[in-house]
Amino acid sequence: MEPEMSGLYAEFQTELYIPKPLVNGRLVKNKFGNVDMFVKSMLPEGAVHLPRMLTVPSVSVKKNEEEC
Repeated sequence: MEPEMSGLYAEFQTELYIPKPLVNGRLVKNKFGNVDMFVKSMLPEGAVHLPRMLTVPSVSVKKNEEEC
């Protein structure tokens, strides 16, 4: 028999996170210059999440083309 788990917070102590909207098509960064996104619901409306493995090569290729 599994032990019963209890929540850390009561329902009235929690609220759904609503991400800040895009500003001029860009994500709003926190005071450390990062974008916090732990779950899909933290992605602002109109934004698209690209996995890190897909974005790093494409960004470096674009940057190298601009430098030439």
